Amino acid sequence: MRKPLVLSALVAALALALSGCDDAKKETAAASAPAKETKQGGNLIIGITSGDPLAMNPLYASDRTTLTIMQALYSTLYSYNGDKIEWDLASISARV
Repeated sequence: MRKPLVLSALVAALALALSGCDDAKKETAAASAPAKETKQGGNLIIGITSGDPLAMNPLYASDRTTLTIMQALYSTLYSYNGDKIEWDLASISARV
């Protein structure tokens, strides 16, 4: 009874040890590849399972689906990260 348990633990440990061996090859291949240019245009697909949005104008956003889509489409002026403000579209310029 104890032998199969020890054997399965050894097999699991070996599988975990071998699964991390190939990372170095992927990192060097990605580093040597030339940088691709940014593609303009295309489609934005947002997966929402709660129904259709009631409006596409951010001024009239009142339901969760519309607000989720607006968050993906439009940037905010700023956001809070703990006690720190992270600026996105707005910025503070120092006045001298």
